[in-house]
Amino acid sequence: MDTLIRKIANTIIANLQNTSMLGLFNGEMGIALFLYRYAHMSKQNLYEEIADGLIEDVYALINKEMKPDLKNGFCGIGLGIKYLIDEKLLEGDIEEVLSEIDATLLENVAKAFGNELAMPDPVFSSGIYLHARLAGHNVTEREKKWTILCYKTGISLFEEKMAEVQWKPQLALLDSMLFTYIEFYNGQIGEPDKTESFFNVLLSLSAKAIEVRHFDTCDLYLFLQIYARLPDRIKAQYQQLEKQIENIIQTIPWNMELWNDLLWWSFIYGYRFPIPEESIELYIEQVLDNYPFELENINGRLASLGLFLCS
Repeated sequence: MDTLIRKIANTIIANLQNTSMLGLFNGEMGIALFLYRYAHMSKQNLYEEIADGLIEDVYALINKEMKPDLKNGFCGIGLGIKYLIDEKLLEGDIEEVLSEIDATLLENVAKAFGNELAMPDPVFSSGIYLHARLAGHNVTEREKKWTILCYKTGISLFEEKMAEVQWKPQLALLDSMLFTYIEFYNGQIGEPDKTESFFNVLLSLSAKAIEVRHFDTCDLYLFLQIYARLPDRIKAQYQQLEKQIENIIQTIPWNMELWNDLLWWSFIYGYRFPIPEESIELYIEQVLDNYPFELENINGRLASLGLFLCS
C-alpha cells in the first residue's frame, strides 16, 4: 500500500506545473492536504516541504474576488486549512489565518450565498464552512452571531430563490442545505418547528430533483447518508423517496471515475463510504498508466484517492 501511495505522491509532484487552481477539488489546497498527510505517515520531509510551498501559494493568492464555493473557492480552502491545523499538520493561529475567509463566508452570508446561488452548481458553502469552523472548541459570542445569521439568511435566500418559477435546484444544493440544517437542529439553533418545516421543503424538492434527474451519482449516496440523520417523524413521510434512490443506485454500474468527487465530499461531510480498496488500487494503476484525464485535473483526482488511502 505504501508503494502505491508513494507512486501517487510522486506522480502529483512530477505534474505540479499543470496545476494552476488554488481550491480543494482540483487545486493546490487539495494536493497540499494529501502531501501533508503522506509526509506525516511516511516521515519524509520532502513531501512536507512541497506542501509548505503550495500553502504559501494559496495564502499569497487568496483575494476578496475569489468565489465562495467549496470545490475551487474560499470554502474548500478554509476547510482544508482548518483540517491541517486541527490535525497539527500545519502550524498557525487559526483566527488569523482564516480571518479573510471568515469575513467572506460568515460575516456576509447574504452576499456569499447569493453569489453562489447564481453559479451553475451551487451548494450552501457558508453553512458547511460554519459547522466545520466551530467544531472542537467553545463557541464565542461572535461565533454565536455568525450561527444565527447563517441560520436565518440560508432559509431566507433559499425561499426567495424558490419564488422563481423556472428554478429547479440540483440535489447537491439540497444535500448541503439538509446537512447544514440538521446540524442547526441538533445544536438547538433557531426555531425547531421552522426547521422541521424547512426539512419538508427540502425533501419535497429532492424528490423533484430525482424526478428530473438533476443530480450526479455522488449526490445520491450523500443524500442517503444525510437523510439517515433526520428525525424519525420526518423520515417516516419520505420512505418512498429513500427507496427510490436506493433503487437508482443499484442500477448504476461501478465506475471509479464517478467516485473522485465523492471522496472529497466524504472528507467535507465526514462520512465513510464502502469503496473496495482493491478497486481503488486497480483504478489508480490504470490512471497512472493511461492518463485518461486532462492534465489540469489529474492531480486533484489523485490527491483525493491518496488522502483516502492514507486515512
